Amino acid sequence: MTDVFVSYSSEDRERASAVAALLEEKGYSVWWDRELQGGQQFYDVIRRMLEDCRVAIVIWTSSSIRSRWVLGEADTAATLQKLIPVRVDELPASEIPIAFRVIHTITLSDQKGLLKAVASQLATAPKAMTRGQVFNLRVQRRLHTIMRWLSLRRAIVAAVIALLVTYCAALVADWVGIRNSAEPYDFKRHLSHFPLSPFAGQARAKLEGLTEWPRIQRSNNISELQNFVEKYPGSLYVEFARLRIARLVSVASGRYTPVLRNSLNQAIDTTELEGLNCEQLWTARNEIYYTLGYCFVSDGAIKAFHTEAECPYRYCKTIQKFNSVVNDEIVSDIQKSNINAIGTLEKKMGCHNIQVSAACAPKP
Repeated sequence: MTDVFVSYSSEDRERASAVAALLEEKGYSVWWDRELQGGQQFYDVIRRMLEDCRVAIVIWTSSSIRSRWVLGEADTAATLQKLIPVRVDELPASEIPIAFRVIHTITLSDQKGLLKAVASQLATAPKAMTRGQVFNLRVQRRLHTIMRWLSLRRAIVAAVIALLVTYCAALVADWVGIRNSAEPYDFKRHLSHFPLSPFAGQARAKLEGLTEWPRIQRSNNISELQNFVEKYPGSLYVEFARLRIARLVSVASGRYTPVLRNSLNQAIDTTELEGLNCEQLWTARNEIYYTLGYCFVSDGAIKAFHTEAECPYRYCKTIQKFNSVVNDEIVSDIQKSNINAIGTLEKKMGCHNIQVSAACAPKP
C-alpha cells in the first residue's frame, strides 16, 4: 500500500515533483503518476492507486481547479476521507472549487504544515531515511527526469550535439598542437582528418610553395627569395626565406663583415686561412651557417652573430627544423668542404671553443 497519492494538473508537474521529493525524503512512499500523461486508458491504474493509498494530496492551482481529472480525484479522495488539499500561495482561497472550501487547505510553501497533516492522517511516523538512501532517491529522480526528457528525437539530437562537440574539441586541440609546426605532414594530416576545419585556409596556405621551395632554397639571390615571400605569404618556408633575406642583406649592406667573403660560393684557398687565430677561424666557420639562415643554439654564437631577435627561440621545434633544413638541404658541397677545411685547421692549432648551452640547445 502506498502512503501518499499526489493529484495534480499536468501543467504543474514540477510542483508535484517537489511535493513528492519532500515526502519521499521523509520516508513516505509516494505515487504521483509520473509515468502517465493522462487519458482514459490510464483510468483504472489511477483509480486503483487512489483507492489503495492512505493519503491523497491534491494540489490546487489555476490550472488544476479546471481539470476534470483533478476534480474527480479530489472528490474520490474526499469520499474516502483521505484528502489533504494544498493550494499554491498565489491562488486565492476563494477560487478553490466550492465543494472543497470547507476542508482546511494548506499553502504549498508551508512544508511543515503539510508534513504535520500527512503524519496526522497516517497516525504513524515514517521510518527515517539514512543520508545514503536520500542520496540514492535523488539520483533516481534525476535519472527518471532525464529518461522522460530523452525521447528518441532528443536522443538523436543529443548524440549529434555530443559528436559535434567532440569533433570541434579534437579539431581545435589538433590545430593548437600543429599551428607552429614546420612539418608539411602535420597540415596535410589536419586537412585529411578535419575536412571542415575552420583552419583549413591557414593549413592550405602553409602547404603553398612546397614544390617551388627546393628550387630556390640554396639561392643567395635576395630578389628571388623576396618573390617567394610575396607569392606564398603563408607558406611553411616563408619565415625561413625571410631569415635568409635578412642575413644576406646584413652581409650585402656591410652591417656584418665576413671574415671570408667568398666562402659561400667558392672553395677556400688555404692561404686565406693563414694568419687567422682561433677566434677568427671559429667565426669564419660559423658565418657560413649564419648567412644560410642557421639559428644558433649556444649563448656564445647567439651573442657573436646577434641572432636573438631573428630566431623564434620560444619555438624550439621550429628552430630545430630550420637548422635541420640548413644542415641537410641547404649547405652545398662547396660550403661543406669549406666548413671541414676550417675545422681541420682549428684542430691542428688546438683551438677549443667552449660554448654554454642556451634555450633549444641539445642536452648532453
